[in-house]
Amino acid sequence: MKRILFSLSIVALLAFGAGCSDDDCNFCTPYCDDSGCYNCDGSGCWLVDNLPCESETQCAADEVCTEFGCAHPCSFDSDCGLNERCLPAGYCGPAEDIAQTCDTDDDCAHGMICEDNVCIEGCVSDSECGTDEVCAACGRCQPADNPVCGEYKEYCSDSAECGEGRICTDLARCAYECDMSEPVCPRGQVCSDSVCIDDPAPANPECLNSIDCATQTICDANGCLCVNQYCQPLCDTIADCDFGQICDLGLCKANYRPEE
Repeated sequence: MKRILFSLSIVALLAFGAGCSDDDCNFCTPYCDDSGCYNCDGSGCWLVDNLPCESETQCAADEVCTEFGCAHPCSFDSDCGLNERCLPAGYCGPAEDIAQTCDTDDDCAHGMICEDNVCIEGCVSDSECGTDEVCAACGRCQPADNPVCGEYKEYCSDSAECGEGRICTDLARCAYECDMSEPVCPRGQVCSDSVCIDDPAPANPECLNSIDCATQTICDANGCLCVNQYCQPLCDTIADCDFGQICDLGLCKANYRPEE
């Protein structure tokens, strides 16, 4: 459907002499002209939501001037907008193909998921999901009582496996106990019913994109990734992480694993 909509838009643009022509599309070269900025592939061109520019003085303070027009700097795909990727040059650019094929969600641009081997827009709010479902961080509607993405793994079956000060939750993961009057939880978590849980609605967001974490002291050593509006440190070992966290695949996370 998205390809059809974009194709119709392209026809309309061509009818009015706007920037995309068959020759441009065959060369697959991104460009800007007076009508806007475009990305192309072998089957068509589409407008990207960037302002044309000739120098960075024409862009916002947090943008750079690129062949796609004014673009945001980035370190990860999650720093970029819908249907964008973080390009090797270090700024956000459009995905190679608006209707790109895929095998998994990882093949798609930020904000997109893989359905029937084609990247489509994922959900962004619970209102897009069915009854008893919520929009999980991966852009998929998942059961409200278990909003996880990918294959779910059980880590514990009894609180004794988690060690002192932690319990085994209904989600089969270890979590820290906390005092509701003076709560102390790992970074990115809050105290709910005397148990530390991932913050469901951050009251004071630290970031919207990972680039926002540059001013956070905790990110000075290795940098950070913006996760659920918290700046979480990148890590090599657990020593790089904050209270109650482990180094999991290069990112500090609340320790959900049982004691070894």
